[in-house]
Amino acid sequence: MLLKKLIPLSIALATLATLGICNQAIAALPGAYIGAQAGWGDVHQSGITANDISNQFGGAPVTMFSSSFRDTGLAGRGFIGYLFNPYFAAEAGYTYFSDMNTHATGVVGPFTVSESGKVITQAVDLMGKGILPISCGFSLYGKAGAAYLISKPSVSATVSGFGMSSSDSGSQTHSKVYPAFGAGLSYDITPNVVTDVSYNRIQKVGNSDTVQSTDFAALGLAFYWGS
Repeated sequence: MLLKKLIPLSIALATLATLGICNQAIAALPGAYIGAQAGWGDVHQSGITANDISNQFGGAPVTMFSSSFRDTGLAGRGFIGYLFNPYFAAEAGYTYFSDMNTHATGVVGPFTVSESGKVITQAVDLMGKGILPISCGFSLYGKAGAAYLISKPSVSATVSGFGMSSSDSGSQTHSKVYPAFGAGLSYDITPNVVTDVSYNRIQKVGNSDTVQSTDFAALGLAFYWGS
C-alpha cells in the first residue's frame, strides 16, 4: 500500500528531467542541512478484538460484537544532517505518526461492553546516508541506523447492565530501540534546495506486543547552507 503511494511521487519527481532544466548537473552544498518530510505512515497496530473483551470476563463468550480501527494515516518527519561529501551524510530526525484509533462493542451475558483505544507513535532516529549521484542533479540514496520508537497506548471502557454502568480508563508508555533503514530518490533543485521521495522503515526486533514496526512513504524538502 505504501509503495503504491510512493511510485506516483517518484514518477512526478523524475519528470523534472524532461522540463529543460537538465543542462548541467547541480550538486547540493557539502555541510549542514535541515528539512522536513510529509507522507503516509503505517504503525502496524491491531484493534480491539472479541477475545480481548472475552478475556476481561474470564473467557465468557461474546454473543454480539462490532469493531473498527485504523492504524494508517498522515505522518511527518523533521530532520537535520551533515553532508560530508557527495557520497555520504549523517542525519537525525523526529517522526510523528497518525494516531491509531479503535472502537469495539460487545455483549457478554447481561453486560454490554464499549471500549475505545488510541496509540500515539513517535520516533527519534540517527542514520548514516549513502548517496549515489546519477546525473542532472538526481541521486539515489540508502539510509541505515537506529530509531528510538515510543508507543503510548490508552484505553477507556464502559460496562453496563442491570440498569447500571461503570467506566474506567488507563494509559501506558512503551519504548524500544529498533533498526531503521530507508531508500529514496533525490533531486538537487539548486545547490541549496533539494527535494526527494523516500520509503522508510523501523523494524521491530523481538516479541514486543506494544511497540511495532513502522512504515513511512514521504515527499521531502531540505535546505543546505554548506560548511
